[in-house]
Amino acid sequence: MLNKVKASWRKYAEAYLIMEVFNMQKKWLFGIGIVASAIASTYFIIQLDLNYAVLSMMALFSLTNGARAISFRSQGMERESKWMLWMSIFFGIAFIVLLIINFLI
Repeated sequence: MLNKVKASWRKYAEAYLIMEVFNMQKKWLFGIGIVASAIASTYFIIQLDLNYAVLSMMALFSLTNGARAISFRSQGMERESKWMLWMSIFFGIAFIVLLIINFLI
């Protein structure tokens, strides 16, 4: 009986660690994306290439709102999480539309 409890506890601990590693990787990916798009926005603003500056800002807004949605959901704030998720989707669609427009013009 005790061995079964230890085995099930070990499986639970391994699953928990895998989920924590996945969450850390997701946070790192969001962080790298946010930093890269912020640097790109700043670069394009300095170069006065406002089309690409707005495009990179749309990516920045989409990533930050997505990260906030995940953060709010983990804190139990479902309404705020849903709002941030829809804002992230809106800015993601705006990013795609602007990307298409930039390449067509």
